[in-house]
Amino acid sequence: MDLRHRLRDLGSTAKDNDQMFADTRELVLGLLPAHNLAELETALVKVLRDAFDIEYASLTLFDEADEHSDPVRRVPESQLKGKLGSLLSRGSAGCGALRAEDFSFLFPGANIVGSAAIALIQNDGKSLGALAVGSSNANHYDSDMGTLFLEFAAEVIAGLLIRLDRT
Repeated sequence: MDLRHRLRDLGSTAKDNDQMFADTRELVLGLLPAHNLAELETALVKVLRDAFDIEYASLTLFDEADEHSDPVRRVPESQLKGKLGSLLSRGSAGCGALRAEDFSFLFPGANIVGSAAIALIQNDGKSLGALAVGSSNANHYDSDMGTLFLEFAAEVIAGLLIRLDRT
């Protein structure tokens, strides 16, 4: 009986992993055609919402001066870390509940109490920005949740940002 339960659990885990791979594949393939930052951000938010059923998503790039013509939001790195440093206290990614003010900062226009997962987008040790996903459920993204997928997505975005910067 115990062996049957373990086999059933193993099958369920395999099915979940297959779905996660399919969704991750959709994310990467959805981002690759982007020719500029606006297209990258649009594709990112669309795939995260459609494939992963994520309620809120944002891409924020770090920049001291907002002198860019693209619509991607830019803030100083110190500002983001000042507001959301508690989520990043264990490294380059983290999850947790947010007050309405901090949730609205991360997801402009969403002035609610919620929860979020955030990962820094880095290249060669330099932080380029942050990728965040959020929920209106303050308990959805808790501090014990893993961030492996979000960190992978941030790595893919870092590679694409480097490519887009050279074009």
